[in-house]
Amino acid sequence: MHSLCTCCSWCEAILLCCTTARLVLVWCLGIKLFPRRSCAARCILTAYNAVIDGLSKRGMVDDALLLLSEMVEKGVSPSVVTCNALIDGYCSRGEMVRARELFDSMAKTEIKHDIFTYSSLIKGYCKTGNLDEASRFFDEIPRVGLKHSTVSYSTMMQGLIRQGRFSDGWKLFEDMKAQKLHPNLHTYTILLDGLCRNHRIDEALAFLRVIEKKGLNPNIVTYGVLINGLCKGGRLDEARSLFDHLPSKGLNPSTEIYNMMLNSLYHHGRQVEAMRLMEEMERSRCSPDGVTYNIIVGNLMKRNEVHEAIPFLEEMCRRGFEVHSANLSILRHQLRGGEYKDKKLQEIIKKLCAQN
Repeated sequence: MHSLCTCCSWCEAILLCCTTARLVLVWCLGIKLFPRRSCAARCILTAYNAVIDGLSKRGMVDDALLLLSEMVEKGVSPSVVTCNALIDGYCSRGEMVRARELFDSMAKTEIKHDIFTYSSLIKGYCKTGNLDEASRFFDEIPRVGLKHSTVSYSTMMQGLIRQGRFSDGWKLFEDMKAQKLHPNLHTYTILLDGLCRNHRIDEALAFLRVIEKKGLNPNIVTYGVLINGLCKGGRLDEARSLFDHLPSKGLNPSTEIYNMMLNSLYHHGRQVEAMRLMEEMERSRCSPDGVTYNIIVGNLMKRNEVHEAIPFLEEMCRRGFEVHSANLSILRHQLRGGEYKDKKLQEIIKKLCAQN
């Protein structure tokens, strides 16, 4: 979202609340009180936009639409920022029909599309695998008098690369530089991911050095892409070395990166090392998620160590984590076959089957 008004302390408070996820508080104590406040029309629009954007980013697009209806009923006209927030929300959920309907309706209400509108649609079509439509909107940008941005190029590049069209993504990168647009860290991370997806790990490692030479500091996402590439390429020791050096770079591994390492360690039969890493994860206060527990449970069951999986299954029940279909299938088979007479295990399996 852009062009947010900060002309009064009330709007600044609204924006602060939205960025800290106190959306319900903002809605109830903020917008509902506007009729009793002497706030300028622009500030009211800004506050509505902030909450609509926050709701949309959290996947609560239907709630955002209700707020839009209320906003219109009170005589507050939506702006391009309002529409962009909703379109981006739809695109993030892959609801491209609704996103396109809103895009088309903007012209009827004389709300002009901007580069953010187009970038969101490109992202949505790429996410749903419709590269033809994404390319059409990408090519349309200069024809409607708008200028491409680093975001629009990076979004299209990512879509191409994730669909296996790395060479086309790289050509777009070269075109981006020819257009005098400056790639950012996100752009370079997309290319790094493309190299890893194409098993060009040595080139990816060299490209990381290129990124650093350009004065950019790779973040945890950048390193996560490379660690994942090393793990999938069977270069586990190199992945572990890079993982171990993250704290020296001022970075803490995310749950996702721990999961990459755990899965790879189990895959290579390094169970003891995997359990140590799990302990390290808990000590670092990085919370295991459903993926973490599924990795551990799945590998224990593969080794027929179902009883050892009980504490992890119990924790999954307690936290409401879903069991992956492959693991669930094994559990159901064991429940039907009566192979395990342990009542505690049978109860856990029944609970998990009911949850899933």
